[in-house]
Amino acid sequence: PAQEYVLLKSLESLGGEENIDIADLVEILEGMADESAWFRESRLSLMRKLRRLTIGGYKNLFSGGDLDLEVSSNKPLVIDLSKIGDLAIRRVYVAAFLKKIFDKALRGGFNSRRLLIVVEEARNLLGRDNYVEILVKMLGEIRKFGVGIVIVSQSPSALVEDVMANTSTKIVHSIKSAVDLEVLDKVVNMTSEIREILPYMDKGEAVLFSSFYKKPLLIRIV
Repeated sequence: PAQEYVLLKSLESLGGEENIDIADLVEILEGMADESAWFRESRLSLMRKLRRLTIGGYKNLFSGGDLDLEVSSNKPLVIDLSKIGDLAIRRVYVAAFLKKIFDKALRGGFNSRRLLIVVEEARNLLGRDNYVEILVKMLGEIRKFGVGIVIVSQSPSALVEDVMANTSTKIVHSIKSAVDLEVLDKVVNMTSEIREILPYMDKGEAVLFSSFYKKPLLIRIV
């Protein structure tokens, strides 16, 4: 809370600018007058964290600028997060990138051309005890603004509960873990027959759970 207060104070100094450069933010923090001892301690701690984002290969990740997702309509845009070695910075980058998408969606930026976001290895961003808050918020709110989100994970029990609660369609491949089956059972209309076959399905076989259908459907993905 203390560092959040200091950060908000520094953002106020930017005068409501939409495109915030991390380097500019660090510069503002350096010049801020300390209101108290705790303020100084929080300010210096925040500066140390932010400086990591302005050096080496990370400095271009957080430069200001408008979000540009205009790519070929026939090709997906792939963001390879494995190139960001530091896990903490990787999560910060994802949060910043998704926040830009969220803000653009709220302004009606995807009304004419819809956007689909696919999140692979979702446990790294939506883990039960370690999740990116803006992504959780988007799951519940962004659908009506022309943006869809696909969450891909091998284990439903490893994800924060909001993922299962705020996704209307679920495609489930073979699940053998009793814990995962229990999590799934709480959020979908899973018959005893479906529960029995889930652990033994072959590659390409899946069960479709959707609010558009009254009962689950057995499907094959090719």
